[in-house]
Amino acid sequence: GDKLKSTKLIGKTNKLPQWGRRFVPGSAEALVLEESVVDPDAETFVTYTRNLNMTQAMSVEEKCTYYPSPENKEWTCCQRQVWIKSNIYGFSMPLQSFGLMRYKDNLKKTQKGLEYVLEKMKECTTVPTNSLSPPLVRQPARDTIPNV
Repeated sequence: GDKLKSTKLIGKTNKLPQWGRRFVPGSAEALVLEESVVDPDAETFVTYTRNLNMTQAMSVEEKCTYYPSPENKEWTCCQRQVWIKSNIYGFSMPLQSFGLMRYKDNLKKTQKGLEYVLEKMKECTTVPTNSLSPPLVRQPARDTIPNV
């Protein structure tokens, strides 16, 4: 069937520790490419992200697959996979460990942000019952993209 695909270029800043600045001279802004695919037939939403610059110091690739929970179709599961690699001779393992630690820290913020957005979307689906004019009905995202 048909799939909805999108591509975004994201500028991301994340302060480098003092010791990391020698490996990444210049700007601390990472350019991140995000590619997304919504497959209504498979009921999945998949995002692929990877940094486009600073790849010699560290490359980070992430794949997130969102799908309906087998236990309850009203719930959404997310399977995350991440690959972190560094090509700096003699420092690749410490840099990869640092990258994984930073990824885990940022993941907590990402989760909070996603929960905030979903809560706001849930609030938008509420229609006032005492309105004199016909209410504007907003459909939740899962009605637009089945069970995602």
